[in-house]
Amino acid sequence: MIRKGRNAWTVGLIMVLLGAWGVAPMYAAEVVQLTFMHAFNHIGPDVQQEIVDEFNRRNPNIHVTIEPIPSQTARESLITRAAGGVAPDIISMDVYDSGALASARPSMLLDLTKWVETDLEDPNDMPPAAYDATRVDDAIYALPQRISSYIQLYNRAMFEEAGLPMAPHDWYDASWNWNAVGEAARRLTRDTSGDGITDIYGWESSFPTRLPPFVFQAGGNYFDAEYENFILDQKEGLQAIEFFRGLFEQESIGRQSGAFLSGTAAMWTVMGTQAELAEQNGLEWDIAPLPQGPAGPAGKFTIIAVGIPAATRHPAEAWEFLKYYMSREVKSREIKGGIFPQPRRSVTADLENYAPYFTREHINVFLQALEVGRPYQTLHPHAREIWSVMNQALNSVFRLEVAPEIALAEIKPTVEQLLAQR
Repeated sequence: MIRKGRNAWTVGLIMVLLGAWGVAPMYAAEVVQLTFMHAFNHIGPDVQQEIVDEFNRRNPNIHVTIEPIPSQTARESLITRAAGGVAPDIISMDVYDSGALASARPSMLLDLTKWVETDLEDPNDMPPAAYDATRVDDAIYALPQRISSYIQLYNRAMFEEAGLPMAPHDWYDASWNWNAVGEAARRLTRDTSGDGITDIYGWESSFPTRLPPFVFQAGGNYFDAEYENFILDQKEGLQAIEFFRGLFEQESIGRQSGAFLSGTAAMWTVMGTQAELAEQNGLEWDIAPLPQGPAGPAGKFTIIAVGIPAATRHPAEAWEFLKYYMSREVKSREIKGGIFPQPRRSVTADLENYAPYFTREHINVFLQALEVGRPYQTLHPHAREIWSVMNQALNSVFRLEVAPEIALAEIKPTVEQLLAQR
């Protein structure tokens, strides 16, 4: 009895001392289970799982499980799960879903601002625009896993054959402007067989989907700063639309998908990751910035946003994972896995993170894209529907079916009615 009492006293003393020293016995620790609902896990799935596995190894009291979901379903999935009391703890989503969830009142995502300012590794390593993509009323509601920014991919052999100078690798080089690119597109467009049908196009069509940066380059926008009025019909927006409509009229832009990769188009406005396809197709390719417009250089990017649902039962642990997910270490792992450009400048700037066919000049184009890039407006519950209405109208303009002024006048009441429905 005495020995048993002493043993119990000894165990109790050890427990007290361990608690005082901040050490918890392994058998007493509770493992917090977190669900990472990932709408983009199909992009580098092995890399994503490696990241989660490493976090779990380093944090034995937290265990993260990836739950893949189809793209563009994050918003509906979160609303349903939260209503049922089983909300995920971390969620990745496209820019439309993140914008709708962040701008809802009350927001369905946690305000991360204080954590970002006080606990995130070097928050200034990311450009302000990366935060602006999900910033509502000065509060940050999600962080970018990666950034989708547009560059100009072009065929060097076709430029050389046409006697055109190679494009610069500098967004601030004013010689690479709308006039120069328009002229290049016209000279590169050819009927090689002599049958009166164009065989080679100067530019593969990515429009109107990739029109926003050119609207910015003209000094215009789609909406006003208050996100209440549709302003694409003002002179700056019309100038950008007319620039491309003119190239479509001259058949300098080919409408067939895959024209650049098949060697029947000389330029393509795409994301930097598409360079891998050009390399695989054996093209003599290069990367250039988007051309400057009347208002100077400007780019556009979207983000794959990662946030913490407001309905999570484990906000502190979810932040621990999101903080790790946004670290330089993880961003370097992602970019080496082909997920780029990354929002962290230091990671994007490191040539060692890229495939060997990328050069320092290419990396500079990616870096400057972060400087001049602007997120396009999606912080509205109906953003996806609004952009769909606008792009349908612009498709009819670029098919030369209707004049720009008429097409925009027809959709303006619909767009502004949707804008008013918050």
